[in-house]
Formats: sequence, structure tokens, C-alpha cells
Amino acid sequence: MARDAVAERGRIVKLVERWEREDVAFARSMGSGVDPGQALARLGVRLCLQERYEEAVSVLRVAATARPDDWLILNQLAVVLDRAQEVQEAIGTAHRSLAMKQDQPEVWIHLGNMLKSVNDLAGAEHAYHTALEFEPTSAIAWQLMGLVKQQQRQFRKAIACFLKSANLGNATAPIFAILGQLFHQVGEFDKSLHAYSAAAEMEPENQHFRSMRAKVGFLADVMASTSVDTAVENYFRNVTPDEPWSERNTSDILQNAYSLLSGYGHIEAAARVGQKLLELEPQNATAAYLLKALKGDRSVLRSPDDYLVEHFDAFAQGFDRQLTTVLGYSVPEQLGEMARAHIGSRKLDVLDVGCGTGLCGVHIGSVARGLTGVDLSPKMLAIAQDRGLYTELHCEEITSYMRRMPGSADLLLAADVLIYFGDLAPIFEAFAHALRAGGLLAISVERRIESDFQLLPSGRFAHDPAYVRTLAQEFGFTECNWRDITIRLEAASPVQGDLFLFRRED
Repeated sequence: MARDAVAERGRIVKLVERWEREDVAFARSMGSGVDPGQALARLGVRLCLQERYEEAVSVLRVAATARPDDWLILNQLAVVLDRAQEVQEAIGTAHRSLAMKQDQPEVWIHLGNMLKSVNDLAGAEHAYHTALEFEPTSAIAWQLMGLVKQQQRQFRKAIACFLKSANLGNATAPIFAILGQLFHQVGEFDKSLHAYSAAAEMEPENQHFRSMRAKVGFLADVMASTSVDTAVENYFRNVTPDEPWSERNTSDILQNAYSLLSGYGHIEAAARVGQKLLELEPQNATAAYLLKALKGDRSVLRSPDDYLVEHFDAFAQGFDRQLTTVLGYSVPEQLGEMARAHIGSRKLDVLDVGCGTGLCGVHIGSVARGLTGVDLSPKMLAIAQDRGLYTELHCEEITSYMRRMPGSADLLLAADVLIYFGDLAPIFEAFAHALRAGGLLAISVERRIESDFQLLPSGRFAHDPAYVRTLAQEFGFTECNWRDITIRLEAASPVQGDLFLFRRED
């Protein structure tokens, strides 16, 4: 220990001597009798301000060694380490400072920012919460807490944080815009309109704020029982003075509005929008089907093919990012995990029905001797083709394909496929036909307990797990595994569902 102390003292002396030669301000400081540790700390800060981060880190590390109980020097070192992209060491250094002196709200905020940068949202939340315990009127801490809550998809808690920040003096256009987004995400379109209007008034040249004010204004108008025609006129008048008027633009705003209004339970408003869309486009398969879905039409036993093609072709680009990043969708990953647990090291012929963009292929390709994908949407299949994972891809209705391919698969995947079938008997019959004896079937369903199945306003079907199990047994399947999951977020709320892994009896 004595030898280490001597070596450390020698390192400090050498560093002091170097900077006395190279830096006039440092030499003057030392000449005035300032403690070497403090002088080095001041030098480190000056080097940081000059963006000489590597040198600043070196100097401040020595300063912290010379003055091991100085929490302020540790704070300075944490800042410089962060700027030098040594984030983990910076986090540890901030913790050391806070262990010496808890009452440092600005350091807790810095720590929270660093933890958020490494995606430790729970740690960041704790840091911001502690900062607010010491300084409850910190508008910036409330704002940062709101950003964490937003990233955690706790939208209502995020709203409360941003409102608190605004009330404490942080009432800026970006804050109001974030509030507009958050109110939009929880379906409170009238409040979203107020927030975006405030943002647009504060920054009238911001095209995004003006556009969002017009879009949520349309939703708020329809919810307030304004005629759809008048709401459309208001939208195009408000979005920009030179916005082109065309049936296509009208259809786009109507389709988007229908999806939002029905998803958040504004059924009457959604019905009026859907009816107007059908008047404009009598051949619109999506509008016709979704109006039936909105009414819960019990005569509909499956989603029509033309609707599925139109719907998924329209959303092919950006589909993966929207599902996985925004809506928290992980069904392909979890189905692949369940299946691999029962496969071991075997290689199988895998059939991915309703393969879409190939998300299941990503998680099951490692066990595939051959991987075949089938889907109705040409644009989704084009994206799956680009992944380079599939041996074959077919643009075809899935039950027809399976019926003409008897005993062709050892493993059959159907991720978010049964949600477009109400009556599952025909598709289970096709599953049994396409699977070899002993083959595995991995499927997902959205959950509905009150009846065997129900058509939802979203256009998807939900099923009772008992109904799924009964049909599986009737068609010769034995249950191997089951998992209760959240399928995705919809209207900021979790959609509950079930994953099943069945084995076809020999």
C-alpha cells in the first residue's frame, strides 16, 4: 500500500510539473499556493471547455485521486467522462459523488440522462425521482421524467409530468407539441387539439405543428358531431392554404380517422367516417368490411381476401418498425422460442402461413431445412423476399395452399393469422392436412372469453382459448405448450392473447 501511495504521489507530481510548463493559468494557480488537486480540477474543466476531452479526463482523474473526498471534482470528472463517451465510468463516478453527498439534484439529473442513454429506463426514472425529492419545482426534471414515462409507454403518467413541467414555467412550443402527441396516443383528441394549437401559435412557421393541429382538429370535429363534409373542409383549410383537394387526399384522411376513432372506442364518430368513405369509394373493400366490423356483424366468419390484400399492401412499408418498435409486438420471437424448445438440434421443413414481411423467418430460420412462406399481400412478400431467408414464397390464400400441399411440413407457424378467421374449423382442417404426423403447430390468437369468437371494430377476430383447444383436439392435435401474452398495444392499451404449440398426433 505504501509503495502504491508513493507511485501515485509521483504521478501527481509529474502531471503538475508538466502543466506548470505548458499552461500559464495553471502555473499561476500553483504559484498562488492553491492545492494541487484543486488546481488540476480547474485545469480539467478548462480543457473540457476547449473540447480536449481525453486530456481533461486524464487531469481530472488525477485531481480526484489527490482529493478523494471532494464530491465536486467527481461531478466534474463524471461530466467530462460522459462527453468523452466513457458513459459507464461516468455513471460510476456520479454514483461515487452522490454517495458522498445525496443532496445534489443536478447530479441526479445528469445521472438519469446517462442511464437513459444506455437504455436503463428504470435507473433513469429513479434518478429523476430522487432529483425531484430534493427539488420538486425543477421543471427540467419533470420534463425528463415525462420523457422516460413516454418511452415506457406510460402515456398518462407522461402527460402528468409534462403538464407539471409546463406549469412550472417550461411552457414551450416543443412541450405543448409533446403533450399533443401524448393526448393523441390516449385518444383524447380534443385535448390534443388544444396542445397542438398552443404549439402552432407559439411557432406559427412550424409546418409539423400546423399539420398535426389540422389532423386532430378533424378528429375533434367529427367527435363533436360536426358533419364529415364540414370536418373535411375545415381540415384542408387549416392544414396549409395551398393543400391540393382530391378524392385521394380525402380518402387518406378518412381511412386514418376511421382507424383512430374506432381503435379508441369512438364508435359513432367512426361509423359516420366509414360511411362517408364508402360513399366516396363504393368499391372500397376495406371500408365495407370495417363498417361490418364496427357493428360486430355475426354473419362475417372471416376477413375477405380483397380486404387483406388492400390492407397489408398499404402498410407493407414501415410495417415491421410500427409493430415491433411502436406497438411492442413480439409474437414471432415468442412463437419461435416455443417451437425451438421442442425441436432440439433437428432440421425441419417449415411452413410460415401468413408470413407477411418474414418476421417469423427471422426467429425460426435456424431450425429450417426448408422455409416456405405463403401470404396474400404481394408487397409484404417482396419485403420477405429481400430478407433472403425463405426457400420458397407463394402469393396465395393460405387455406387453399395448405389443402393442396398434404403432409408437406414438420413445423407450421401462424403468427397473427387466426385473427383474420372467426370460425377456425376450416383453417384447423387445413393445418392438419399440411402437417406431417408428429409435426408441430405454433399459433397466436387474440383473447375473447364471452364467446367462441367475435369480430372486433379493428377488423380482427378474437377467440376464446377454450374454443381453440376444443377445435385443436377435434382435428387431432395435442397441446405441448401455452403462453399468456400481450400481443401488442392498441389505442395505448395492451391487447391480451394466447400462444399455443400443438403436436399433430401420429
